[in-house]
Amino acid sequence: MNRRADAGDALIIAFRCVFSGIETPVAESLKETTKLQNLRKDLLESVKLIQTYGIEVMSGFIVGFDNDPPDVFDRQIAFIREAALPLSMVRLRTALPNMQLWRRLRAEGRLSAGALPVAARAAQQIPAGVLEILCSVPEPPAAPL
Repeated sequence: MNRRADAGDALIIAFRCVFSGIETPVAESLKETTKLQNLRKDLLESVKLIQTYGIEVMSGFIVGFDNDPPDVFDRQIAFIREAALPLSMVRLRTALPNMQLWRRLRAEGRLSAGALPVAARAAQQIPAGVLEILCSVPEPPAAPL
């Protein structure tokens, strides 16, 4: 085998699972957050390719982007199920102080002390949607004893 194949084999042996910040299956929301690396290839195909090497993919998702469509929660549920992700973390978009998102929302007058940033979607819909996702995806597998 050549050196490149040997290195690839070593990686396959070394990793049983990876965590991927997929963030969202919504292209417009990925553009909004400049997660352009997540737009280079089809996200579902990329996850399935990793899985063909016997590597489990766990992922993080975010809701509350300005560009999230009304069906964002259903789209995330469908993605998690179709990708057969054994563990998915779903979080609300958070603007950390002095980061790019925080500066943009502050300039737009959309930050207030002690509150989540205001998204285009009504704030009361977001927690209900997150709960819907969490109740709809499979339970993570039990750890071996």
